Amino acid sequence: MHVIEVTPLVSIPKSQNQTFSYFWPESLNAGDLVFAPVRNKKTLAVVLRSTPLAKQKIMLKKMAGFALKKLLGLKKADVITKKQIEFAIWLSNYYFAPLGLCMKLVLPKFWKNTLLRSYGASEGLSPKKDEGYSANQNKPKKENIKEDFFIDGDIKKYFNYIDPNGQTLILVPQKISIPIIQKVLSEYKSVGIHGNLTIKEQFKTHQEIQNGISLIIGTRTALFYNYPNLKSIIVHDAGSENYYSDMTPKYFAPKIVKKLAQLNNANIVLAGFPFPDLLPKAISKKIPQIKKLASNLEVVDMVKEIQHGNFSFLSQTLTEKIKDYIINNDRVILFSHRRGYSLYICRACGKTVSCDNCSVAMTIHHGDAKTYLLCHRCQAQKPVPQFCPSCENYALKPYGFGSERIAKEIQKLLPESKIFLLDQDNVKEENGLSVIKKWLETPSILIATSMLFSFKDFIREERKKLKIVSGIIGLDQLMQFPDFRMNNKILKEVYSIRKLSDQTILQTIDSKTEIINALDTQTYNEFLKKDLENRQIMNYPPFGQIIKIESKNINEGQALHQARNLTYALKKLKPDLINNGQILGPVPALISKEKDKYIFNVLIRIPFKESEEQFENEIITRNQILNMIGSNFEILVDPKNPL
Repeated sequence: MHVIEVTPLVSIPKSQNQTFSYFWPESLNAGDLVFAPVRNKKTLAVVLRSTPLAKQKIMLKKMAGFALKKLLGLKKADVITKKQIEFAIWLSNYYFAPLGLCMKLVLPKFWKNTLLRSYGASEGLSPKKDEGYSANQNKPKKENIKEDFFIDGDIKKYFNYIDPNGQTLILVPQKISIPIIQKVLSEYKSVGIHGNLTIKEQFKTHQEIQNGISLIIGTRTALFYNYPNLKSIIVHDAGSENYYSDMTPKYFAPKIVKKLAQLNNANIVLAGFPFPDLLPKAISKKIPQIKKLASNLEVVDMVKEIQHGNFSFLSQTLTEKIKDYIINNDRVILFSHRRGYSLYICRACGKTVSCDNCSVAMTIHHGDAKTYLLCHRCQAQKPVPQFCPSCENYALKPYGFGSERIAKEIQKLLPESKIFLLDQDNVKEENGLSVIKKWLETPSILIATSMLFSFKDFIREERKKLKIVSGIIGLDQLMQFPDFRMNNKILKEVYSIRKLSDQTILQTIDSKTEIINALDTQTYNEFLKKDLENRQIMNYPPFGQIIKIESKNINEGQALHQARNLTYALKKLKPDLINNGQILGPVPALISKEKDKYIFNVLIRIPFKESEEQFENEIITRNQILNMIGSNFEILVDPKNPL
């Protein structure tokens, strides 16, 4: 008889037990799939360990009045490896996420397909000799791991980091980069992994990896495959926002790469523009040197344009460059962060027309048959009002320039030119590549939002001898955004656009700011050094960890009341809070109402004593405090948006 410890593959609040114990007549292996009775339901679960009953007698005596239940059966054997189990447990602890959902990430999606019974054992019972997973088994030798931080994102340089004696994983933010990197590194046999693979494709990919294929290129889902001989991990475009998972567990893929490398004794390479969050605290004052670009950047002061009688959103300089490039059969990129047409603002009271469900301004969109307002948070639509909802004045006017309005104005300015729109409203992600190809094939203008960066590798590889001029419109909107990561985002985006272009025109209403000066003079390292000094004062990454706790309720007063009570309780615990963490709030979220619920945030900033690695030893203490928070709050560790 054996005591079997399992974790059910369901979402269980972290404040509750994540594992359950049952008995079974035979030993089972860690990684076996079983059926377990959980709250009177037959639930699929993963075996963590199996212990002979004789070794558990003391534990069972302490559980007087409680009888272990029997498992309902073995579903499939040897599905998950011990390294994958340890990876899932670490992910659950670090991000304070349900263990069952983390275990689902490492569970192969093809395990239940009846066409693939050659994988693992068939359904039924089979005796096991291994007593199961132990957290002390196969501890990696961390000192063997070599880390290279932020090499140039030139794909050809990856040849220097591919280990010929093992497997190399190249992590990419989006699947569009997979065939591009495969083409450049074609001398290596490779497989591509992304979330849209069919069950059969996943199984075939799994078999090739188990057979030792040398190069694997994949999106963040590739992190959860089993690699028998992983020697090197390259993170392509390491600061990309596409590495954030929007589904629970909410993790940042480059952040968890280090744990995967430790479990496999693999080396790490972070490529692309430096992302401060990923820098070790020890070298944060010595940022890897950012290569200066030969392409020309011209900063245009839009205030001076207005003073000279130009009230257009396009400067004279950019207008002339667009015309020159089109005449010479070259290409133009006009980049804007805002999609849609524009906001709708009242000139009498200064307020915008906002969404009824969310506290955000709605954006004008022109459909095939109508003009309407759209909320970019909840996708709610409503007709364009005739008067201001706030003051009932008939003074509503479009304000600002989104991608659709830029396209309309360019069509007026250059009626003969070919225009392509690249944004979420007009192009689905899977169709974006065809738009880019058409733009490269025709002397034309591409008006793009941040979707452009999904295709930057393709543009760089396929542009050949084409000349490209880029115009950056509305950058000032980002400069006013109160996010500690925003400076790095601006530097990276402008750097990426310059890398795609022969000439770049940056329009701004405030040309004297430090960040504009850094972009103009290419003094990136100096600017980032100051940015890191400010982060250190505030205990922002890489000097500390941020935990955001969201209080949501359809009643604003109730949401605030919950957040205040939580803040009071946490401050009482402050002497025990790890590393003297700071508690802030409650404060309304930047978007204080979303989908009919009001949101108040409580922030905890925890400084790292010496290093992030040493902080991992204190996660247990941190989680004990977080366990005291009720399940009616959402807890986000290292959130994408701390506001």
